[in-house]
Amino acid sequence: MKPYKSMEELTKESLRVYNGMIVINPFYGSEEPVTVTDIILKFPTGRVFARNNSTVCYVWNDDVYAVPYTKRVISTLYQNRYYIDNFHVFFSNGEFPKEEQNKWFNIMLQSREERDLDFREETKEWCAKHGINPVVEEVLAKCIRIPDKGLEYKSINFEGRFTPVIDVDALTETSIRRVGKYNVNNGAMCFVYVDGHTYIARRRKSIITELEAAGFKRCEELYVPMSNGERLKDPMYQRKWENLENL
Repeated sequence: MKPYKSMEELTKESLRVYNGMIVINPFYGSEEPVTVTDIILKFPTGRVFARNNSTVCYVWNDDVYAVPYTKRVISTLYQNRYYIDNFHVFFSNGEFPKEEQNKWFNIMLQSREERDLDFREETKEWCAKHGINPVVEEVLAKCIRIPDKGLEYKSINFEGRFTPVIDVDALTETSIRRVGKYNVNNGAMCFVYVDGHTYIARRRKSIITELEAAGFKRCEELYVPMSNGERLKDPMYQRKWENLENL
């Protein structure tokens, strides 16, 4: 996406953080007021931003704003001659504003969709550069895509959640190298597709042949879900997994 037309437009898609704003930390069950004066005094000329996890904070006209990270946000800041520095990034560790939580959650939802598009485009570009190609739809029809929220499972001794190999919010130079990789264990297999999605399937020589022909490589470090007798808690997904046995 193209950068925002102006900083004013960006601020409309951001949340202004102000002295005395009550912030809830759900992990500690606390509610505390925050202050932004120290940040403004430290950077009197403004045009500075900081990032932590998937949140960005920036200074504009003696105000501090928070906004979820997207490529469009960063390109807009650099286009307006901002530079990155170190200071506290509000709402970057699960906290959220008490009074403005609805607005913040709506901003997060909108940016999530944009970040997901950025993620898919970046993984596809990386694959194109490294000779990794899509496979025919018939192959994917024999697989199950792990949703972004993951899939809960249970086994004899424990319960847990299978999650995608790559997190949309944490794409790095290291994690992107998992794209185009597959692995097998016992009667199951797993691979990271060209769009960054994680798929699981029954171990089939035909699927492996198609993947390798498309440029996929085996990575024995890649964890293979459903390869040790686990059952998915969601009945719909468990039925899908059982039905793959006959495909």
